[in-house]
Amino acid sequence: MELTIEKDIPVPQRRGGRASKFDPLLDMEVGDSVVVDNYRDAASAQMFLSRHERVMTMRKQEDSTYRLWRIV
Repeated sequence: MELTIEKDIPVPQRRGGRASKFDPLLDMEVGDSVVVDNYRDAASAQMFLSRHERVMTMRKQEDSTYRLWRIV
């Protein structure tokens, strides 16, 4: 197999909707919260938002779900 290096080929736009299931959380304002069913998704959402410079806090609720609040 021979590989050919090509220059000036534009990257196509993403197809379809948002890239991550957590992208809608980027619209949260300070004081907003969201409920997540399990710890794994809650921790993933918190990490996703921290990478986008949003500060969140998370608490486990009595019904074993997790709530995340945007605090900064």
